[in-house]
Amino acid sequence: MARDSVLHRAQEPDDIAYAVLFLASDEAKNITGQSLNVDSGKILR
Repeated sequence: MARDSVLHRAQEPDDIAYAVLFLASDEAKNITGQSLNVDSGKILR
C-alpha cells in the first residue's frame, strides 16, 4: 500500500522500467554487485 512507503505513493510500472533502463545504459557501466530497491522506501520502514 502507498501509505506503507516513505514516499507515500504506490509503485508504477514506469518506476521499474526507468531503473532497468538506467542499469542497461552506459551511465551504469561501472555499477557491479549492487541491489537496487525500487520500492518507494518500503525497505526503510
